[in-house]
Amino acid sequence: MNDKGMYALKPIKFNNISSFGNFKMVMVNTEHKYNLTSVLTQNILYLAYHEAKTIKDISELLNVPIYIIEDEISYLEENGFMDMVADDKFLTNILLHDLSKEVLEKSHKINTKYARIICEKYIPQLMEKGKLIMENGTPVNSERGGQHKCVPTKLQTTISLFIYVPENDFNFFIWSIISLFFSMNDLKKRNSLLSKHYIKSSDGSEYMFIATIDKSFELSYDKYKYTYFKPTIANLQNSLYPLSAWQCNTCYDDRKDDESVFIPINFMALYDFILGRTGVQEKLFDDLHEIGFLVPTTGGNSYANMVISTYTRDELLNLLPPIPDELIDLFDELMKELFELKKSQYPPHKQQLFIDLYRHFYPIAEIATRVLEILLDSGVLKPLSENQKKTVNMIMFCPELPNLNKK
Repeated sequence: MNDKGMYALKPIKFNNISSFGNFKMVMVNTEHKYNLTSVLTQNILYLAYHEAKTIKDISELLNVPIYIIEDEISYLEENGFMDMVADDKFLTNILLHDLSKEVLEKSHKINTKYARIICEKYIPQLMEKGKLIMENGTPVNSERGGQHKCVPTKLQTTISLFIYVPENDFNFFIWSIISLFFSMNDLKKRNSLLSKHYIKSSDGSEYMFIATIDKSFELSYDKYKYTYFKPTIANLQNSLYPLSAWQCNTCYDDRKDDESVFIPINFMALYDFILGRTGVQEKLFDDLHEIGFLVPTTGGNSYANMVISTYTRDELLNLLPPIPDELIDLFDELMKELFELKKSQYPPHKQQLFIDLYRHFYPIAEIATRVLEILLDSGVLKPLSENQKKTVNMIMFCPELPNLNKK
């Protein structure tokens, strides 16, 4: 069979490109340096994923001139996405999920089973702790001008607990807390277990990219819903803006991959709003209303439309109950099953990465998104308003909390 040009006629496409690691935080909204969204880039990476290929091999399979392939591979190699191996062949250095229909259907059943057990055994504890935080976090006047503050809980005497939740909506708060728990526990494990697999860039960033190959076959479930769980952390620590932020994009928010939302300047402007520094970023306040960080009230004022905490991320996470030992044991059994099911679907040079991903911790996106769905379908979680969809699963961590009377 003549394979020349076969991928030009029916190119593959990536679905759900994600990244994690330690990214340097930029001060302006610029296009991401590492762009893997073009069809040509994706097909080059795919062709050299299961088996190393020469530039000529790839050129013929894609029916694209060699000089174009050379330029593209030069970019990919420079940024660590491909490595040159023996005999002038190139091998892809990102992780691609290229799974069969049978494997995906079996994985869905395993993940749903574990998600239901999480909902039964763990989420009630998380909800109860969330209620304690909210009940002890009623707005009270303080020596700092009646700011929206929280009283320390009896369960936490060594750290002052300060949490702001828009309109004191427990449902909105618990959406974010559940996603924070899953995403941050996941990130901690990834950073400790997967750092040896990170791509290192010239700007000091260390990270990993993962993508799923878009398949044409029909599944019994919505694969997009269960794989779209993208946590992101941003840190901006200086004397004027001692803050950080976390978000987790899911199919339940309206942000999707809008890179104009989760950028430092928006959080800087929100912090200026909290402090009343209207002259510093005043021109950005209209933008904050547009993206949903601020919501106008009938009285002509505005309120901050996200969870804000004077806790650090780790301090907030430490308030949440740990996963019980019985669930950890069950998780180990299920992970062995997933590992045996999926390991043959990955090429030899990605086997160790696969082991680190799936044997040492569960595929967090697939579990967390199923947990959210089960809780929403059962009524434990309530549907979000249009304003809430803009900032759900987003928390800003900073030393000050909003004053409800600020404009």
